[in-house]
Amino acid sequence: MKKEFKKAIAGSYIIDVIEYLDCHQILDSKQLLAEHSIKFEQLSSNRYFLTRDQYIGLMTAILKQVDRNDLIQYLVSKLHITQHGLVGLLSLCSFNIRQALKMVIRFYTLRTHLVTIEFSETETDAIIRVTPTYELHDTAAFTVEMALAAMHTAKQQILNIDNPSDRLCFSHDGDTDQHFMTDRITYNSPYNALIFPATDLDHKLKSTDKATFDLLSEQCEQLLPSDESNDITSRVNRHLQQCAEGFPTHTHIAEQLAMSPRTLSRHLNAAGHTYQKLLDQERIKRTKQLLLDTDLSVTEIAMYLYFTDASHLTKIFKQYTQKTPRQYRNIH
Repeated sequence: MKKEFKKAIAGSYIIDVIEYLDCHQILDSKQLLAEHSIKFEQLSSNRYFLTRDQYIGLMTAILKQVDRNDLIQYLVSKLHITQHGLVGLLSLCSFNIRQALKMVIRFYTLRTHLVTIEFSETETDAIIRVTPTYELHDTAAFTVEMALAAMHTAKQQILNIDNPSDRLCFSHDGDTDQHFMTDRITYNSPYNALIFPATDLDHKLKSTDKATFDLLSEQCEQLLPSDESNDITSRVNRHLQQCAEGFPTHTHIAEQLAMSPRTLSRHLNAAGHTYQKLLDQERIKRTKQLLLDTDLSVTEIAMYLYFTDASHLTKIFKQYTQKTPRQYRNIH
């Protein structure tokens, strides 16, 4: 949580807001920035971030003076995937919409800690869910709407089609008639989400280029904040924890995280881990649960958790606990 307070949102995300104020001559943008200790000349820097208090103070003052829908409409008009540097090009070189959107989500969440973004699929729907990381009020509602607008616009521009089946859901109040992003919108929903047909995900992009994608992916990784290695470790752990049957390979996990296996290894190494180590830790945790909660034999547990055999399980288990599985079960 402390990290989120220090680096809430990239300064570059505020530039178009300031441009809107200047175009409409609503507020003295330079004075407003100065009042919140924000340095205008640094906003375009890739490493300049506003704190959460700076962002909330700034946007609270702005939203009191402007029409929120009009501001969002202006900001959405400025969203062009091709203008997002390497990330935009990377998305366009992706194999399909699924890979492209995961890439967009990944980089968006690295640039702002004001929301969390989760991607999931059902048999019929693809769902991008956005949750604010701070108390819901006007600025949080605005931030959520902008995040979903960014996801929706990116999806439209990458797919190059405006799917009338796309739906937007917001947990806050709003006026459906005044919304511009889609005709299918719901307010006072249990969650904030962009929902669209799952069939869109496998749409292959005409601009796909694996060699270019791999090259740009490596270049993008060099621009990421140094603390992303720890973030990726957490994301790998979450993937492993969600596995009900079997475990993904290193290559599959890298694909899920929209990066190359080599890049994944580099980030995990920077955090002092390897994929095999994280996999073993998850399997040992499950082994402990099975030893205590079931009567399964060590051989059966080894088969269930995809160890080579009982000896392999015993060896790994002893490395982490200094006890054999049988000793652990007897003690507990």
